[in-house]
Amino acid sequence: MEGIKVSAMVTYNNAYAELYVAQNPRNPLGVGHMINHPPANELPNVIAFPYDFPMREPFTKEEHIPLIPNSFIDQPSRLSMFGKRILIHSLAFISLREIEDEELFLNYRYNPNLPYPEWYTPVDLESDKLLWG
Repeated sequence: MEGIKVSAMVTYNNAYAELYVAQNPRNPLGVGHMINHPPANELPNVIAFPYDFPMREPFTKEEHIPLIPNSFIDQPSRLSMFGKRILIHSLAFISLREIEDEELFLNYRYNPNLPYPEWYTPVDLESDKLLWG
């Protein structure tokens, strides 16, 4: 496979993952923008899961900070110090099945009450209607 091999420890269940990413990416773990909506008659193979990077090790170590795949435009206000201590909000993409040498597909779940882009086909229209009301 072409690219750089990156190893990552998933802290939730201590699973070990190996990822291949393009040469010289800004962030080797920040590749969510390359996940597409599935074409007609294909199913998604990943789901998005909200994840908050906690304000504790290893995420606060200097060598790990560049691997957090997003950053603040404006730093949070000091008032947020009284709430939950979070380094940054993010999304983790979790596979729905075993994936090998395939493109990653995520159901974008666009609002069915609005016009769709030309390329978009709903994966589960009834579920989308329930989500969007």
